[in-house]
Amino acid sequence: MKSGRKNSRRSEARKTSVRRILLATGAAIIAPSTAAFAQLDEVVVTARKTEESLQQVPVSVASATGAELEKRSIADLSDLAEATPNITFGQQAQGGRIGGLVFIRGVGQRDSLAVYDPAVGVYIDGVYLGRMNANDLDMLEIERVEVLRGPQGTLFGKNTSGGAVNIVTKRPDTSADAFGGRVMATTGSRDRFDIQGSVNVPLVADTLAFQLSGSRRTQDGYGHRLTDGDDMGDTHRSSLRGQLLFTPTDNFSATLSGDWTTIDEKNASFNLTGVNTNIPPVQALNFFTTETYDERWLSPGPYEYYGGGPNSSRGELWGSSLTLDLDMGWAQLKSISAYREVSIHNDEDPDGSPVNILDQYQQVDQHQVSQELQLTGDSFDNRLNWVLGAYYFHEEAHDNIDYALLTALFGTAVSFSQDNMVENNSYAVFGQGSYNITDKLRLTAGLRYTNDEKIVDFAHYSFPDDVQLLPLLTGKHSSESFSPRVGLDYQWTPDVMTYFSVAQGAKNGGYNGRANAVTDFTEFEDEYVWTYEAGIRTEFLDGVGRFNATGFYSKYKDLQIQITGSTLVGGAPQPFNVITNVPKANIKGGEAELVLAPTEGFLFNAALGLTFAEYTELPTDPTFVASGVINLDSKFMNAPEATFAAGAEYTHDLSSSLEATLRVDYSYRSKIYYNVENTAPLVQDKYGLLNARLSFLHEPSGLTVSVFGTNLTDEYYITGGFDDASTPNPALGFTVVNEGRPREWGVSVQKSF
Repeated sequence: MKSGRKNSRRSEARKTSVRRILLATGAAIIAPSTAAFAQLDEVVVTARKTEESLQQVPVSVASATGAELEKRSIADLSDLAEATPNITFGQQAQGGRIGGLVFIRGVGQRDSLAVYDPAVGVYIDGVYLGRMNANDLDMLEIERVEVLRGPQGTLFGKNTSGGAVNIVTKRPDTSADAFGGRVMATTGSRDRFDIQGSVNVPLVADTLAFQLSGSRRTQDGYGHRLTDGDDMGDTHRSSLRGQLLFTPTDNFSATLSGDWTTIDEKNASFNLTGVNTNIPPVQALNFFTTETYDERWLSPGPYEYYGGGPNSSRGELWGSSLTLDLDMGWAQLKSISAYREVSIHNDEDPDGSPVNILDQYQQVDQHQVSQELQLTGDSFDNRLNWVLGAYYFHEEAHDNIDYALLTALFGTAVSFSQDNMVENNSYAVFGQGSYNITDKLRLTAGLRYTNDEKIVDFAHYSFPDDVQLLPLLTGKHSSESFSPRVGLDYQWTPDVMTYFSVAQGAKNGGYNGRANAVTDFTEFEDEYVWTYEAGIRTEFLDGVGRFNATGFYSKYKDLQIQITGSTLVGGAPQPFNVITNVPKANIKGGEAELVLAPTEGFLFNAALGLTFAEYTELPTDPTFVASGVINLDSKFMNAPEATFAAGAEYTHDLSSSLEATLRVDYSYRSKIYYNVENTAPLVQDKYGLLNARLSFLHEPSGLTVSVFGTNLTDEYYITGGFDDASTPNPALGFTVVNEGRPREWGVSVQKSF
């Protein structure tokens, strides 16, 4: 991280009562950021494709360094979302635990099926991850993570109508004396044992260096199946990343990266909370067979489950990229070439009993190729900062799901498979510039043109004998879009900047990949949003404090909405899926962020997010209208109206060589609706999570020992689910929820060398 421009200043004002008042009232305001003791460091982000101070960026960004993530006991993307306002990381009960549904400001995607695209883009070192499967990434040797809220279509492209998560890993260091690394071991609750490490090796001084990092995480599950003793929610995964940096001249560098992750775990922790025995298939099962499905299988307590069918969540993902940077003097040219591949197996028993109501087996195989070119520079005596670029993306995915339904009653007569073959091709060119009209007033304008083509081949077979039940269905969705951004910002003083911007984002349309009839294989259109945003960026008391705030108003056109459940066809249950476009919807709210370093060794940060979403015009599609599941008063899913995070950190020298740091963090979420239909079983009431970490650093030896706890108050909360017991048209008769992690403790020992 770059040092702040004010690190050398000292001010007696820090000792005044004004500072103490600000500190006392600061908890009511907000946001994650970075700071050094007694003087805040400058936060550098790449939210606009070039390195800039956070205080100069007219975009709502939450940024955290790898060191901060470790201090907050954040191990993966889902933990980060829990601690960052206006972002949620939910789970789909039948979508496996490897992936997650990321929502920013109430906008995301409900279903991780390969035919659907996310509304929040996840990027690693500039490489877009095309699938939501396997996006719950481990935070391994991270330089920083940036959460960009609001549409980022101009610079990041389609499928960022909600925002983007930009993950930047640490680069190798070619300095002759840069050999070094670290090893860390962690033990804790439920036989947890993690080992991770990294090493930087300069191969040729100032020219060639190699960095290798890896981790192995293991932990028993926090959920248990009472039928067979299987764990649920365990952790067994390994990750490896290597980077080779070549800098033959002062103006050129090449970085070759590769990463690999393997996962072999059980499913997420489920809880069966509802059974509906008043539907024909369940009534027939209970009457005609020796098996009984009723309230006896309800989970007797938290983290307990009677499911007895398949229970595994396995996967392998890997990728490589080559990044070339050339400084041509008048401009900098960057090329990012990447290939990624994902293979996921997700097998589960969501009905919560040893009786087969539904067993599900999913296999997802995907690979993607992407190429991006960026040209950045300054013109007109540095009054104009600009970026031009071109982008290409190609993806092929195969998503197959086998459904075993009520086999004791029907045998395999109603069991079936849904098979989706998806090919995506996207081309884009973009440009954005910021021009200093005066020394204080700056105009930003940008535009991206995108041409997309999505081809879906859909097949419907019987299971397990693979007899074709529907003719092969093929859909081709093509679209063009323009994603503009225009904004003005004004630097009132060196410490105060305000801005206003207007930006448009878009999200790909496609076809219903869960069709059960030819007429269900319907096309849905692209989603568009215009977002109006105003913000302020401030530092005060000579860099002791930082306060940033943003307000936004978003107008959605053709907002994609999906309703899933089951219906009865000839007395047999069939999954029910409608995906269509809501003509109009509005979302308004904001974020505010506060960071204070009032005394040597003390740091306080707080963040608040507000989101208020409403449908303003509903679809007139007959199938959608017939479902009758939402109205203009319905709440958006994964869109809590208030989210809050606060943390305090104190570092004290115990001796000339021993340092102690105490960190306490609290995060809060107001009520969350986990399905579009807003059914009561999938509503999570407001809750808060408390984490703490105490670390001791012995500088001469490079040894750090930490003791930490997460969810210290042992709050019970859910992170998603599936409800087919209380929906308007139930057919399977059960409600299952995903459970968040209970209280955990751990001890870490790290050795740096």
